[in-house]
Amino acid sequence: MGTGIVGVATYLNPGSHSALLQPAHVVGVAFVLLAWILAIAIAVPYLLRLRRYRDAAIADLQNPLTGGLYATLPAAILVLAVATATTGGELLPTDTVITIVAVLAAVGSLLAFAAGVLFAYVLFTTDGVPGESANGGWFIP
Repeated sequence: MGTGIVGVATYLNPGSHSALLQPAHVVGVAFVLLAWILAIAIAVPYLLRLRRYRDAAIADLQNPLTGGLYATLPAAILVLAVATATTGGELLPTDTVITIVAVLAAVGSLLAFAAGVLFAYVLFTTDGVPGESANGGWFIP
């Protein structure tokens, strides 16, 4: 997520220095491409873990300290949608960028909603969730 956000921020050249416009675009696009590479490299083992070690994944979801972190993958997908919308025109045709952004936004939104509802359901229907386990991670979904 952070790599994509840095790419967007750099690309937008927040200082509006005209001399930095071209270098900011190049660096911003490079960061977004790196974000795509990292997203694929991280998503593959993440999804394999969910498939191969289902019991451990469910135990993590039911844990009040780690369950909310399941929303980070959908959040990363949404960041990629924004990053692609911002910088994609540098490398791809507009129609392709629109299609990629639409797919990423739809998938990311559905997964984020599902992660939020599922975590909240597990959190508030599980007996014995201690109050001291409340933390900021609960707000991720």
